[in-house]
Amino acid sequence: KMFEYASPAVRIALLEELTMHQREDGVSGLVGAVMDQYGNYVMQKIFDLCDENQRQLVVEHLKPNVHYLRRAPFGKHFVTRLEKQGCLSATPQAPPQAPPSPIINKMPSPQTYPVNMRN
Repeated sequence: KMFEYASPAVRIALLEELTMHQREDGVSGLVGAVMDQYGNYVMQKIFDLCDENQRQLVVEHLKPNVHYLRRAPFGKHFVTRLEKQGCLSATPQAPPQAPPSPIINKMPSPQTYPVNMRN
């Protein structure tokens, strides 16, 4: 309700706080809300009340996380809604490449394994 009756400046301030605030797990408040059972509902209502500029702010913030949101039980509902409204393309995006694990880099090469494993 607060977002519904807030001035445009207060709405922008609230959205900026959601996008800039980082949770302990490194996820922004906005992404965390979209992935949460109750936060997802709140974010859908907020998105419905946003003007075009505010919607663009939300969409641009979520775009790098779309792959992960699609796989989240509640996040996928928000992504589907954005796609139906034409805010996101419906094409699946590949996840960002993670740096190679240091454990994998320390594994011995195949040449170091014995060829004959029989005893």
